[in-house]
Amino acid sequence: MSPLRRVAVHLLTGAAGVALGLGLGEAPLQAQLSPNCLRNGVAAACAVTPGDTGPERTVVTVMFADHSAWRLEKNERRCTNSHPVSACPALITGANGNGARLRGSYTGTWYEGGYRHQWSAPGIRIEYVFVD
Repeated sequence: MSPLRRVAVHLLTGAAGVALGLGLGEAPLQAQLSPNCLRNGVAAACAVTPGDTGPERTVVTVMFADHSAWRLEKNERRCTNSHPVSACPALITGANGNGARLRGSYTGTWYEGGYRHQWSAPGIRIEYVFVD
């Protein structure tokens, strides 16, 4: 299970999830999440929406409050995992997912109380954090 899904399932299976009788298990997660975000080092409001994800890749779209959106894709097969850090090659597409695909990198870090996602390519750095 991807770290994003694991955190989302954790968040959604709390008291509200139990009260609603949600049986999430391994069902596809289509929720939009609003983590703490940074764009090029500056705090920014954003929402993260999971995309076409499978065993070979993870895709998310990050939309910021100014309506700019970025499609973020990492190659799961080429990740190196050294707990608590995972590093992968990534593609970052701007212009609401219709721009040029920039080759970059992804770093995911587990830490006490949460998970940090960092995506970077020439000219853009997107970071979002989920906390417990």
